[in-house]
Amino acid sequence: MEGISKIYDIPHDCEITLEANPDDITPDKAVELIESGINRISIGVQSFFDEDLIFMTRAHSGGESHVAIQTLLEAGFTNMTADLIYGYPLLSEEKLAINIDALINYGINHISAYALTVESKTALFHQVKNNTWKPMDDALVATQFRHIEDKLGSAGYDHYEVSNYGRPGAYAIHNTNYWNDTPYLGIGPSAHSYDGQHRYWNISHNQKYLTAISADELAFTKEALSKYDRYNEYIMTSLRTKWGVNKERLRSSHSDLADYFIRESASYIEEGKMIVTEDHYTLSKDSLLFADQIASELFYIES
Repeated sequence: MEGISKIYDIPHDCEITLEANPDDITPDKAVELIESGINRISIGVQSFFDEDLIFMTRAHSGGESHVAIQTLLEAGFTNMTADLIYGYPLLSEEKLAINIDALINYGINHISAYALTVESKTALFHQVKNNTWKPMDDALVATQFRHIEDKLGSAGYDHYEVSNYGRPGAYAIHNTNYWNDTPYLGIGPSAHSYDGQHRYWNISHNQKYLTAISADELAFTKEALSKYDRYNEYIMTSLRTKWGVNKERLRSSHSDLADYFIRESASYIEEGKMIVTEDHYTLSKDSLLFADQIASELFYIES
Protein backbone atom coordinates (compact mmCIF):
# COMPACT_ATOMS: atom_id res chain seq x y z
CA MET A 1 0.00 0.00 0.00
CA GLU A 2 2.89 2.36 0.75
CA GLY A 3 4.44 1.51 -2.62
CA ILE A 4 1.20 2.20 -4.47
CA SER A 5 0.71 5.53 -2.69
CA LYS A 6 4.18 6.66 -3.83
CA ILE A 7 3.20 6.16 -7.46
CA TYR A 8 -0.51 6.92 -7.52
CA ASP A 9 -2.84 9.34 -5.79
CA ILE A 10 -5.40 7.19 -3.99
CA PRO A 11 -8.81 8.89 -3.71
CA HIS A 12 -10.24 8.96 -0.20
CA ASP A 13 -13.29 7.01 -1.38
CA CYS A 14 -11.32 4.39 -3.32
CA GLU A 15 -12.58 0.83 -2.84
CA ILE A 16 -9.62 -1.32 -1.73
CA THR A 17 -10.60 -4.97 -1.40
CA LEU A 18 -8.66 -7.93 -0.04
CA GLU A 19 -9.80 -11.49 -0.64
CA ALA A 20 -9.27 -13.83 2.31
CA ASN A 21 -10.16 -17.28 3.50
CA PRO A 22 -11.62 -17.49 7.02
CA ASP A 23 -8.58 -19.35 8.35
CA ASP A 24 -6.33 -16.47 7.21
CA ILE A 25 -7.88 -13.98 9.64
CA THR A 26 -6.46 -13.33 13.11
CA PRO A 27 -7.16 -10.33 15.39
CA ASP A 28 -3.69 -8.88 14.77
CA LYS A 29 -3.93 -9.36 11.02
CA ALA A 30 -7.41 -7.78 10.88
CA VAL A 31 -6.10 -4.67 12.62
CA GLU A 32 -3.04 -4.51 10.36
CA LEU A 33 -5.23 -4.77 7.28
CA ILE A 34 -7.57 -1.96 8.22
CA GLU A 35 -4.65 0.26 9.31
CA SER A 36 -2.97 -0.32 5.94
CA GLY A 37 -5.89 1.33 4.14
CA ILE A 38 -7.79 -1.75 3.02
CA ASN A 39 -11.47 -0.90 3.46
CA ARG A 40 -13.32 -3.89 2.03
CA ILE A 41 -12.90 -7.60 2.74
CA SER A 42 -14.09 -10.44 0.53
CA ILE A 43 -14.28 -13.59 2.63
CA GLY A 44 -14.76 -17.06 1.18
CA VAL A 45 -17.28 -18.57 3.58
CA GLN A 46 -18.89 -20.97 1.04
CA SER A 47 -20.92 -22.66 3.81
CA PHE A 48 -21.15 -22.64 7.59
CA PHE A 49 -21.52 -26.46 7.67
CA ASP A 50 -18.37 -28.52 8.15
CA GLU A 51 -19.57 -31.50 6.11
CA ASP A 52 -20.13 -29.18 3.14
CA LEU A 53 -16.67 -27.64 3.47
CA ILE A 54 -15.06 -31.09 3.66
CA PHE A 55 -16.94 -32.06 0.50
CA MET A 56 -15.57 -28.91 -1.20
CA THR A 57 -12.07 -29.72 0.15
CA ARG A 58 -11.89 -26.34 1.91
CA ALA A 59 -9.25 -25.86 4.59
CA HIS A 60 -11.44 -23.92 7.03
CA SER A 61 -14.38 -24.92 9.21
CA GLY A 62 -17.77 -23.31 9.69
CA GLY A 63 -16.72 -22.19 13.14
CA GLU A 64 -13.67 -20.44 11.72
CA SER A 65 -15.94 -18.50 9.36
CA HIS A 66 -18.01 -17.23 12.30
CA VAL A 67 -14.88 -16.25 14.23
CA ALA A 68 -13.30 -14.56 11.18
CA ILE A 69 -16.37 -12.42 10.49
CA GLN A 70 -16.66 -11.41 14.15
CA THR A 71 -12.93 -10.59 14.23
CA LEU A 72 -13.21 -8.38 11.14
CA LEU A 73 -16.24 -6.56 12.55
CA GLU A 74 -14.42 -5.93 15.85
CA ALA A 75 -11.41 -4.57 13.92
CA GLY A 76 -13.69 -1.98 12.29
CA PHE A 77 -14.53 -3.45 8.89
CA THR A 78 -18.03 -2.33 7.92
CA ASN A 79 -17.79 -3.09 4.20
CA MET A 80 -17.64 -6.84 3.67
CA THR A 81 -18.68 -9.32 1.02
CA ALA A 82 -19.00 -13.06 1.50
CA ASP A 83 -19.09 -15.94 -0.97
CA LEU A 84 -21.59 -18.78 -0.74
CA ILE A 85 -21.76 -21.90 -2.91
CA TYR A 86 -24.99 -23.69 -3.79
CA GLY A 87 -26.00 -26.42 -6.20
CA TYR A 88 -24.61 -29.55 -4.54
CA PRO A 89 -26.48 -32.52 -3.02
CA LEU A 90 -25.41 -31.95 0.60
CA LEU A 91 -27.06 -28.52 0.64
CA SER A 92 -30.67 -28.75 1.78
CA GLU A 93 -33.07 -25.82 1.60
CA GLU A 94 -32.85 -25.54 5.39
CA LYS A 95 -29.05 -25.37 5.39
CA LEU A 96 -29.08 -22.82 2.57
CA ALA A 97 -31.48 -20.64 4.57
CA ILE A 98 -29.24 -20.90 7.65
CA ASN A 99 -26.19 -19.85 5.60
CA ILE A 100 -27.98 -16.82 4.19
CA ASP A 101 -29.53 -15.80 7.52
CA ALA A 102 -26.15 -15.91 9.22
CA LEU A 103 -24.66 -13.44 6.73
CA ILE A 104 -27.70 -11.17 6.92
CA ASN A 105 -27.57 -11.17 10.73
CA TYR A 106 -23.87 -10.25 10.67
CA GLY A 107 -24.76 -7.22 8.55
CA ILE A 108 -22.74 -8.38 5.53
CA ASN A 109 -23.81 -5.85 2.88
CA HIS A 110 -22.75 -7.80 -0.21
CA ILE A 111 -23.14 -11.51 -0.96
CA SER A 112 -21.90 -13.50 -3.95
CA ALA A 113 -23.60 -16.84 -4.56
CA TYR A 114 -22.06 -19.25 -7.05
CA ALA A 115 -23.35 -22.59 -8.28
CA LEU A 116 -20.83 -25.37 -7.76
CA THR A 117 -18.95 -26.03 -10.99
CA VAL A 118 -16.83 -29.06 -11.80
CA GLU A 119 -13.40 -27.85 -12.89
CA SER A 120 -11.00 -30.13 -14.76
CA LYS A 121 -8.02 -31.60 -12.92
CA THR A 122 -9.82 -31.48 -9.55
CA ALA A 123 -10.80 -34.31 -7.22
CA LEU A 124 -14.48 -33.59 -7.91
CA PHE A 125 -13.87 -33.80 -11.67
CA HIS A 126 -12.40 -37.30 -11.28
CA GLN A 127 -15.30 -38.34 -9.03
CA VAL A 128 -17.79 -37.28 -11.70
CA LYS A 129 -15.73 -38.94 -14.44
CA ASN A 130 -15.61 -42.21 -12.45
CA ASN A 131 -19.32 -41.99 -11.61
CA THR A 132 -18.63 -41.90 -7.86
CA TRP A 133 -20.40 -38.53 -7.57
CA LYS A 134 -23.37 -37.34 -9.58
CA PRO A 135 -23.88 -33.60 -10.17
CA MET A 136 -27.06 -32.08 -8.77
CA ASP A 137 -30.15 -32.01 -10.96
CA ASP A 138 -30.44 -28.71 -12.87
CA ALA A 139 -34.00 -28.16 -11.68
CA LEU A 140 -32.89 -28.34 -8.03
CA VAL A 141 -30.00 -25.96 -8.73
CA ALA A 142 -32.51 -23.54 -10.26
CA THR A 143 -34.74 -23.88 -7.18
CA GLN A 144 -31.82 -22.96 -4.91
CA PHE A 145 -30.94 -20.02 -7.17
CA ARG A 146 -34.48 -18.67 -6.85
CA HIS A 147 -34.53 -19.31 -3.11
CA ILE A 148 -31.37 -17.19 -2.70
CA GLU A 149 -32.80 -14.45 -4.91
CA ASP A 150 -36.12 -14.33 -3.02
CA LYS A 151 -34.58 -14.47 0.45
CA LEU A 152 -31.97 -11.79 -0.19
CA GLY A 153 -34.48 -9.64 -2.07
CA SER A 154 -36.80 -9.72 0.93
CA ALA A 155 -33.87 -8.64 3.13
CA GLY A 156 -33.17 -5.55 1.00
CA TYR A 157 -30.42 -6.84 -1.28
CA ASP A 158 -30.47 -5.89 -4.96
CA HIS A 159 -29.77 -8.71 -7.41
CA TYR A 160 -27.61 -6.61 -9.71
CA GLU A 161 -25.64 -9.40 -11.41
CA VAL A 162 -26.38 -13.10 -11.85
CA SER A 163 -24.19 -14.13 -8.91
CA ASN A 164 -24.10 -10.90 -6.90
CA TYR A 165 -26.39 -9.23 -4.41
CA GLY A 166 -25.75 -5.92 -2.71
CA ARG A 167 -27.55 -3.55 -0.44
CA PRO A 168 -27.92 0.04 -1.76
CA GLY A 169 -24.47 1.62 -2.05
CA ALA A 170 -22.68 -1.70 -1.56
CA TYR A 171 -22.22 -2.92 -5.13
CA ALA A 172 -18.67 -4.17 -5.78
CA ILE A 173 -17.00 -1.33 -7.66
CA HIS A 174 -14.20 -3.39 -9.17
CA ASN A 175 -16.52 -6.17 -10.35
CA THR A 176 -18.95 -3.65 -11.78
CA ASN A 177 -16.07 -2.15 -13.75
CA TYR A 178 -15.43 -5.55 -15.36
CA TRP A 179 -19.06 -5.89 -16.37
CA ASN A 180 -19.12 -2.32 -17.69
CA ASP A 181 -16.05 -2.95 -19.89
CA THR A 182 -13.87 -0.48 -17.98
CA PRO A 183 -10.07 -0.81 -18.50
CA TYR A 184 -8.11 -2.13 -15.53
CA LEU A 185 -4.51 -2.80 -14.52
CA GLY A 186 -3.38 -6.05 -12.91
CA ILE A 187 -0.09 -6.10 -10.99
CA GLY A 188 1.75 -9.21 -9.85
CA PRO A 189 2.16 -12.83 -10.95
CA SER A 190 -0.78 -14.13 -13.05
CA ALA A 191 -2.62 -10.78 -12.87
CA HIS A 192 -4.73 -9.76 -15.86
CA SER A 193 -5.08 -6.31 -17.46
CA TYR A 194 -7.38 -4.80 -20.09
CA ASP A 195 -7.10 -1.56 -22.03
CA GLY A 196 -10.26 -1.76 -24.14
CA GLN A 197 -8.48 -3.19 -27.17
CA HIS A 198 -6.12 -5.80 -25.70
CA ARG A 199 -5.93 -8.27 -22.85
CA TYR A 200 -2.70 -8.96 -20.97
CA TRP A 201 -1.85 -11.66 -18.45
CA ASN A 202 1.34 -11.75 -16.44
CA ILE A 203 3.43 -14.88 -16.11
CA SER A 204 2.10 -17.00 -13.23
CA HIS A 205 5.45 -18.37 -12.01
CA ASN A 206 6.48 -16.30 -8.97
CA GLN A 207 10.25 -16.58 -9.36
CA LYS A 208 10.20 -15.99 -13.12
CA TYR A 209 8.04 -12.92 -12.53
CA LEU A 210 10.45 -11.55 -9.93
CA THR A 211 13.45 -12.25 -12.15
CA ALA A 212 11.84 -10.36 -15.04
CA ILE A 213 10.94 -7.38 -12.83
CA SER A 214 14.50 -7.27 -11.47
CA ALA A 215 15.73 -7.07 -15.07
CA ASP A 216 13.26 -4.24 -15.86
CA GLU A 217 11.28 -6.56 -18.10
CA LEU A 218 7.53 -7.08 -18.24
CA ALA A 219 6.72 -10.78 -18.41
CA PHE A 220 3.24 -10.90 -19.91
CA THR A 221 1.29 -12.30 -22.84
CA LYS A 222 -0.77 -9.92 -24.97
CA GLU A 223 -3.90 -10.64 -26.99
CA ALA A 224 -5.42 -8.18 -29.47
CA LEU A 225 -9.23 -8.29 -29.42
CA SER A 226 -11.10 -8.11 -32.72
CA LYS A 227 -14.27 -6.05 -33.01
CA TYR A 228 -16.17 -9.34 -32.80
CA ASP A 229 -14.37 -10.32 -29.58
CA ARG A 230 -15.23 -6.96 -28.02
CA TYR A 231 -18.87 -7.23 -29.09
CA ASN A 232 -19.22 -10.80 -27.79
CA GLU A 233 -17.65 -9.91 -24.44
CA TYR A 234 -19.91 -6.88 -24.06
CA ILE A 235 -23.02 -8.96 -24.74
CA MET A 236 -21.90 -11.70 -22.35
CA THR A 237 -21.07 -9.40 -19.44
CA SER A 238 -23.90 -6.90 -19.85
CA LEU A 239 -26.68 -9.48 -20.05
CA ARG A 240 -25.56 -10.87 -16.68
CA THR A 241 -26.41 -7.55 -15.02
CA LYS A 242 -29.59 -5.70 -14.16
CA TRP A 243 -28.53 -2.91 -16.53
CA GLY A 244 -28.33 -5.13 -19.59
CA VAL A 245 -27.28 -4.01 -23.05
CA ASN A 246 -27.29 -0.24 -23.40
CA LYS A 247 -28.80 0.81 -26.74
CA GLU A 248 -26.69 3.94 -27.10
CA ARG A 249 -23.49 2.10 -26.28
CA LEU A 250 -24.38 -0.72 -28.64
CA ARG A 251 -24.71 1.80 -31.47
CA SER A 252 -21.66 3.87 -30.57
CA SER A 253 -19.15 1.13 -29.67
CA HIS A 254 -20.42 -1.76 -31.80
CA SER A 255 -22.13 0.03 -34.68
CA ASP A 256 -21.32 -2.68 -37.23
CA LEU A 257 -23.05 -5.31 -35.12
CA ALA A 258 -25.97 -3.39 -33.59
CA ASP A 259 -28.41 -4.49 -36.29
CA TYR A 260 -27.19 -8.05 -35.91
CA PHE A 261 -27.96 -7.96 -32.18
CA ILE A 262 -31.42 -6.46 -32.77
CA ARG A 263 -32.23 -9.13 -35.34
CA GLU A 264 -30.93 -12.06 -33.27
CA SER A 265 -32.60 -10.91 -30.04
CA ALA A 266 -36.05 -10.54 -31.60
CA SER A 267 -37.13 -14.10 -30.78
CA TYR A 268 -36.11 -13.70 -27.12
CA ILE A 269 -38.15 -10.50 -26.89
CA GLU A 270 -41.15 -12.20 -28.48
CA GLU A 271 -40.90 -15.10 -26.02
CA GLY A 272 -40.64 -12.73 -23.04
CA LYS A 273 -37.12 -13.84 -22.18
CA MET A 274 -35.73 -10.40 -22.93
CA ILE A 275 -37.26 -7.06 -21.95
CA VAL A 276 -36.81 -3.91 -24.03
CA THR A 277 -37.04 -0.44 -22.53
CA GLU A 278 -36.30 2.95 -24.03
CA ASP A 279 -32.60 2.58 -23.23
CA HIS A 280 -31.77 -1.07 -22.54
CA TYR A 281 -32.23 -4.74 -23.33
CA THR A 282 -32.34 -6.86 -20.17
CA LEU A 283 -33.13 -10.48 -19.42
CA SER A 284 -36.30 -11.38 -17.59
CA LYS A 285 -36.00 -12.68 -14.03
CA ASP A 286 -36.43 -16.32 -15.08
CA SER A 287 -34.03 -15.95 -18.00
CA LEU A 288 -31.16 -14.92 -15.73
CA LEU A 289 -30.70 -18.63 -15.07
CA PHE A 290 -29.73 -18.99 -18.73
CA ALA A 291 -27.81 -15.71 -19.14
CA ASP A 292 -24.60 -17.28 -20.45
CA GLN A 293 -26.44 -19.58 -22.84
CA ILE A 294 -28.58 -16.77 -24.26
CA ALA A 295 -25.55 -14.50 -24.59
CA SER A 296 -23.62 -17.19 -26.47
CA GLU A 297 -26.51 -17.54 -28.91
CA LEU A 298 -26.26 -13.79 -29.59
CA PHE A 299 -22.52 -13.92 -30.26
CA TYR A 300 -21.21 -13.08 -33.69
CA ILE A 301 -19.09 -15.99 -34.89
CA GLU A 302 -16.70 -15.22 -37.72
CA SER A 303 -17.15 -17.64 -40.61
